[in-house]
Amino acid sequence: MNFRPLNLSINANSKVLFIYPHPDDETYANGALIQRLTMNKVSTKCVCLTKGGASTLQYGIVGNNLEEIRQKEFISVMKYLNVSDYEILDLEDNNLTQNTNLAEIIKAQISSYSPTHVITYEPMGIYGHKDHIIVSKAVFDLQKDYKFVLLYSTVSPNYKPDKDSLAMAENPENIKPIKRNLVLYLTPVEIIEKLKALSLYKSQVSIKHNFIHNLVHVVYLAREYYYKKDLV
Repeated sequence: MNFRPLNLSINANSKVLFIYPHPDDETYANGALIQRLTMNKVSTKCVCLTKGGASTLQYGIVGNNLEEIRQKEFISVMKYLNVSDYEILDLEDNNLTQNTNLAEIIKAQISSYSPTHVITYEPMGIYGHKDHIIVSKAVFDLQKDYKFVLLYSTVSPNYKPDKDSLAMAENPENIKPIKRNLVLYLTPVEIIEKLKALSLYKSQVSIKHNFIHNLVHVVYLAREYYYKKDLV
């Protein structure tokens, strides 16, 4: 199995858990890595904590059924990426900081799966989204007890969040994502496959909505950035 130049210490006996707040987080951040893992038959699980009902993006949706649609989209993407082990929970989107059971819910996922690696957003939540930040902290707090390799999903040093993303940040002026120490370089085929997977999130992704913004995203999608957090 060849994950070079990304030194993840992943092998055939590894168990990799991706845990994120919202449907599509996992594909934007890790779509190529997920597909590499499943193609190499590495045990892989994806957990989404909410159904994304608070999203302001609702392309092509008529009526009040965003959660149902995003759940179906998530399942479709999991099948496309060949992930057979996945869960989407029903915690309240955009309100995870108020969920007093969140740490226990994440702990239960880690305890039951016993991962060698856990992947989630870096501590600033990329653009300051409070759901991203609280999930990242909860995972970090469990690393010492469960002794997994913690991999933060981060971004290019050149990444600039758009105004819609910054609108979801509590302190946009203080956003400084952690610098990557690992980079996964995608092949042209992997870029295409990742775009196909993202396109299944039809309620959230629209090329017509902001062509320039999406064109920039294609450039960013040529790499996936990670920070490997060692046990202290």
